[in-house]
Amino acid sequence: MVDHDPVHPNTYIGRAVRNQDDFQSCFKDGSKPAKRAMHHFWTYTSFAFVTGMAMKDQRCIIAVVNKPMEGERPLQDSVLALYEAPSIGAAAHRFGWRPLLLVVDLLGTCSKTMPFLMENAMEGWQRMKYSYTHISGLRLDKVECIPCPPPRCSLNQELANQVTASLKQ
Repeated sequence: MVDHDPVHPNTYIGRAVRNQDDFQSCFKDGSKPAKRAMHHFWTYTSFAFVTGMAMKDQRCIIAVVNKPMEGERPLQDSVLALYEAPSIGAAAHRFGWRPLLLVVDLLGTCSKTMPFLMENAMEGWQRMKYSYTHISGLRLDKVECIPCPPPRCSLNQELANQVTASLKQ
C-alpha cells in the first residue's frame, strides 16, 4: 500500500480495497473498533498474500519505501513494517522459504530502513517459532537495499535497470 493506494490493484484484495474507497472511512473514523478491524484485515491479508508467494516459491520480494523513519506518516506505522515484514518472517519460518528481499529506498536511508525492516521480519519469525520449533533461525537467501535518494534518483529506466541487475545476481 502506498499512501492508501493498493500496490496490487489487479488482485482480488486490491480491487476489494479500491471498491471500499481504500478504507478511507476507517482511517477517518479513528475509533477503537475501526482500528481493530483494520489491524485484523492487514494481519490476515498480509499473511495470506505472503503465504501465496511462499507456496509458489517466489524467489524475490521487491518493496519500494518512500517513508521517513520519523515524522508524519513514518515507516514504523506503515503496512509494510507492521504487517508485511512480519508476515515475510513468519512465512520464511513456517515454510522454510528463503526469498531475496530487495528494498528500493527512495529516501536513500538504507542504513536505517533495512535493520528496521529485518527486525520487524524477525518479530514475525519469533511469533511462529513457538508453533513450529522444528525450523530454526530466520534466514533470507539475500537481503539488498538500493538507495535512491532524490534528486539524483527517480522511478525511471535507470532504476529499473538497477533492480533488474540485482535480480540477476
